[in-house]
Amino acid sequence: MDRYFFHIDYGETSRDLEGTVLPNPDAARTAAVHLLGEVLRDTADEFWAKPDVTVTVTDDADLTLWTLTVAGGEAASVARARVRPG
Repeated sequence: MDRYFFHIDYGETSRDLEGTVLPNPDAARTAAVHLLGEVLRDTADEFWAKPDVTVTVTDDADLTLWTLTVAGGEAASVARARVRPG
């Protein structure tokens, strides 16, 4: 089993210094998706203030294995509707 590190960048980078021992790379990829989902769920109310979240998975040598990014964008029609006077 190998140790994988899950770093989160959400306005600032939070490095995983402990890591997680998992049985194989597939388990680490799945864990990254679950972690990203948890971050989005736990910060749903604040997401649009900083609408970019990245989870980077590295190995013990700090080699990047995967990067997952979610970015939100507002359509021009929504922005226009917000600034229109009542």
